[in-house]
Amino acid sequence: MVDIKRALQLIRLKGDAVQRCRLAYALGQSKDTLPVERHLEQLQLPEGGFPYKNSPGSPYSLSITGAKMPMLAELDLSDAPLCKRLVRFLVSIQHSEGYWDENPALPAFVGGPMPFWDTPGDLNTQLWITGDVAGGLLRLGQAAPGVQKATEYLLRHRKPDGTFQGFRHTTWLAVPLLARQRGVDDPLVQGATRALRRFPDWDATDLTWALGSLYCAGLPAHDEAVATLVVQLEGLQEPDGRWKSADNPDDPVAQTLETLIVLSRFRRLKR
Repeated sequence: MVDIKRALQLIRLKGDAVQRCRLAYALGQSKDTLPVERHLEQLQLPEGGFPYKNSPGSPYSLSITGAKMPMLAELDLSDAPLCKRLVRFLVSIQHSEGYWDENPALPAFVGGPMPFWDTPGDLNTQLWITGDVAGGLLRLGQAAPGVQKATEYLLRHRKPDGTFQGFRHTTWLAVPLLARQRGVDDPLVQGATRALRRFPDWDATDLTWALGSLYCAGLPAHDEAVATLVVQLEGLQEPDGRWKSADNPDDPVAQTLETLIVLSRFRRLKR
């Protein structure tokens, strides 16, 4: 059984002001969003994106920028000036074919090759980033023509088994795009969610990311894919209350916060 009290205590004791703000908002305990708004405003680049590795002054990175969009949506900040700047920027850099690509200036900036999942010009990178950015725009209430073009681009790379070419992330990122346009019972949506149930070797980071996409798609807690992934996520809690991050296993707070937020979306927090 999940120890929610221990997880909450961990964030309240070790989390920073931004993390505590997000937790309180998700639990309905506060409507104060200023700590998050100030943090993001200080980090945001003048053109609207967010910098590589969250390092002020670095060039924009779409993988970092995309990760900020669910946070803005969860705090109902779609009308905030920083969000409007972000949306304008993303619309301006979408390629005519419908996809987004990682910043081509990054390899020169870092002085070498990028990680394989974040390589500008690589099709697999373009696919997951397109799903991530388009899904973020949907969460922010921006169902613009660009989102439709992005969906059509992804569908050109759908495989017969319901998955999408490239990294597994693209499959769950495509679900809200398809569901919002076709409905959750559409065969393409159902094919993708069935594929998710077949994926092996989940970690907490990917589970929360996938469940966030399914929530954005409008899938209910009793949906078979949602229920399957939630059970797996709950089973990964550590004895001290944390969920371990695949990206930064030494940080006990970040992944635990993301897990609690997504479990709250599906009403799984029983204290």
